[in-house]
Amino acid sequence: MPQYWQRKIERNVERDARVDNELCALGWTVIRITDRAIGRDLQGAADVVEQAALHHPISTKPDGVDISEPSA
Repeated sequence: MPQYWQRKIERNVERDARVDNELCALGWTVIRITDRAIGRDLQGAADVVEQAALHHPISTKPDGVDISEPSA
């Protein structure tokens, strides 16, 4: 992978982690869903969003779905 793209991806990962931390500190639950996760398991991804919106525990999550929750 060319160095430009490797560094760009690294910066994106760092940014996402920082934003997740900031939002969680404000009490938000952050859900990141990849396009591939939607293609593989749309209903599973939707279930995660619904459970989070209803403040239910999220029992299972499909591959490609990441969840960051506020600290208790």
